[in-house]
Formats: sequence, C-alpha cells, structure tokens
Amino acid sequence: MRKLFNELQLNLAVISQNFIVILVILVLIQLYCYFNFQGNNLMITIAEFFYLTSQNFNVEAVNYHQLPQYLFTKSTLDVYVFIGGVGSTLAFVLGVLFFSKIPEMRRVAKYSLAPGIFNFNSSTLFGIPIILNKRYFVPFMITPIISLITTYLALSLRWIDPIQIALPNFIPPFLNGFLATNLDLNSLALILVNFFNFFYNLDELYKKKKMMTIKVRSDTFNFYLKWYNKKVLAS
Repeated sequence: MRKLFNELQLNLAVISQNFIVILVILVLIQLYCYFNFQGNNLMITIAEFFYLTSQNFNVEAVNYHQLPQYLFTKSTLDVYVFIGGVGSTLAFVLGVLFFSKIPEMRRVAKYSLAPGIFNFNSSTLFGIPIILNKRYFVPFMITPIISLITTYLALSLRWIDPIQIALPNFIPPFLNGFLATNLDLNSLALILVNFFNFFYNLDELYKKKKMMTIKVRSDTFNFYLKWYNKKVLAS
C-alpha cells in the first residue's frame, strides 16, 4: 500500500510539471474567482493536490544538499503568478492610487493596499469591483497567464532557481521569492516583470459610465466596508 501511494505521489509530481496542466488549473482558478465561486478555496485545494508533492520533494532534496528537481510547486504560483492575490491585483491597486482621478476608486485602493501587500485582495475584487465586471474580465484572465508564461520560461531556462523553501502565502511579494528560492536575486527581477502585467487606462475604462458607474462602485464599497467593520474589526 505504501509503495502504491509513493508511486501515486511521483506520478502527480510529474503530471503537475506539464505546462498545459498548469495552464488549465490557473484558468479554472481565475474563472471560479471571477464568478465568485470561492476561487481562493478552490486554489488551495487544487494547488495542494497537485503541487505540494513536488514542493515537498524539492525541500527534501535541498535538505540533502541536492538540486531541486521540480520547477513548479505550490509556492511558485503564490510567488510569481498571484502577486497580491488571485489575478495579481496589487499592481492594479497601486495604479489606481497613482493614476486614477476617480475618488471612489482611490478610496477602495487605499483600503486594499495593506491587505494586498500580504496577498489578500478581497477588498479589491469586491470593492472596485472586479468580480462579475465585464470590463475587467480580459485583463483579469490574461495577466496571470502572461505571468505564468514568463515564469515557466525563466524556470525552464534555469534563469531562476526553483522554489526550495515552503512559505505561507501571506509573505509580501519580492520578499517571498527571495526567501523561497534561497536568496536568488534573479527571482526579484522576474517578480518585477510579472508585477507590472496588470495595467489599465483607468480613465478610459470609466469615462463612458461616469456618475452611474461611480455610484455603483461607491455603493458596493460601502457595503463591503460595513461588512468588514462588523465581522473583522469586531471579532
């Protein structure tokens, strides 16, 4: 029985390294999150099922002073693809703060920045909102895919080291990659490239809707803020 379980783990680790498998899992995570089907919970379940095995093998190899064998692990998605949470929204939050002229969006971004630094982006997804907002569907889906492609190429060409240390996903961007790759400076450059994938012309997106859009965004944010104050701060 133990031998069968070990073979199953090895097969899962091998399958998980296929780019098509990684892409399908990523697209499912994004779709579930966009349609508000609890994408974060799905991400944890799927990623752990496929990628904890390869991550454990890498950590064990490093402990025995061997080179990590598997390029993609669970932390690879957290470090390079989901920068600031599902959809890689931290750069979007900073873009709103620096470039948007819409007060309601800037207000959402101010509340979302601190959680986003620790890879929690519920306030961004629901406050802007990005979820079920057709204007954000394409960039929300495409951004992680572009990050996945650049990450896969960098790992395949051995430009960056594979993940060698298991880290929780609330470690801030850049620091998590530096630590997870055992202090590989090239990982910082890759995170920086992926970080700026999520870019919008915010004024162009919103100028046609004007006050109607602003009212909807403001009402949505006020609802989320009341829930946050009641459930989170009061606990």
